[in-house]
Amino acid sequence: MSLKPDRARILKTWKPDEGVLLDELPLSYDNATLRIIEHIDVLWLRRRCIVRAFEVEHTTAVYSGM
Repeated sequence: MSLKPDRARILKTWKPDEGVLLDELPLSYDNATLRIIEHIDVLWLRRRCIVRAFEVEHTTAVYSGM
C-alpha cells in the first residue's frame, strides 16, 4: 500500500481501527478526477457518493488548493 503524504503523517500518531480508512476510493470517476479527489484531506462518503469534503490549508490561501 502506497500512503499519501498526509495519511503517513497522521498515522504516526493515530492508530485507527481496521476498516476505518479506505485505501482506494469506491468512486466511479475517471483516473484524472480520482487523482484530484485523493488530495482532499477529508471526505465523507455515503455509498459511492461524496457528501462532504474538507480541506485543511495553513500555509497557502484556501482557494489555491481548490
